[in-house]
Amino acid sequence: MTTLGERIKYFRLKADLNQDTASQKLNMTSGHLGRIERGERKPTAERLEQFAKLYKCKVSDFYQDIEEEQQGIPVIGLLNEQSRIESSKDGKQELVDIQGLIGVDLVAVKVRQPVYPYFFKDDVIIYDQGKPLRPKLYMNKQCVVEISRSTVVIGVLSRGRKPNTYTILPYSGAPIEDTKILSAYPVILIKHKQI
Repeated sequence: MTTLGERIKYFRLKADLNQDTASQKLNMTSGHLGRIERGERKPTAERLEQFAKLYKCKVSDFYQDIEEEQQGIPVIGLLNEQSRIESSKDGKQELVDIQGLIGVDLVAVKVRQPVYPYFFKDDVIIYDQGKPLRPKLYMNKQCVVEISRSTVVIGVLSRGRKPNTYTILPYSGAPIEDTKILSAYPVILIKHKQI
């Protein structure tokens, strides 16, 4: 069960606000906000209304347990044999339960076709799509890379030969060389199917 302070922090992060920005908008010090989030201080009813307005939620949301709201990580696509991610067409919202892994912006991709020896059918790849950081931060790391609105691949990102371009080494198929990319998201965890 989560505390009131933890739920206030949860909704602040969900609203994509850091502590300094939120405290400025709430006309309070970041230290005071930190004490509320740690449970060292109790917020007034007026302050709870300010939190709810800024975080775009209801005051009653602060009294519901976060675990009830987040019952798993949503699967947003399927990985095909070319290391490309295709969106789920059936419209069903599948959730993956990963014990102890909680994040507001974590999403998952399920492996539809094996990509030997890296991924097997029904493996789950979890990544953080919260804030796409500059691709330079993800050099030589596993990433989910958005090349265009319709092309998303998973692979290792490296610098391209031309300025402001990148090379993506997908887990299968030829490298995608000297391409511009829209965003890169770090892979957090690969959960292999239990055999």
